[in-house]
Amino acid sequence: MPTCLAVGLASGTAAALAVREKCTPSQLNVAELRQELVRDGAIIDLP
Repeated sequence: MPTCLAVGLASGTAAALAVREKCTPSQLNVAELRQELVRDGAIIDLP
């Protein structure tokens, strides 16, 4: 289930960011998406 949580968080964050930036998800700035995810507590890279 942790994988489902991570995918859901990433999908929801990407959707919200796309709405805010008025673009499609494929046009998102990946660095900005990563920053949002980290700000929300996501673990992007393993130590």
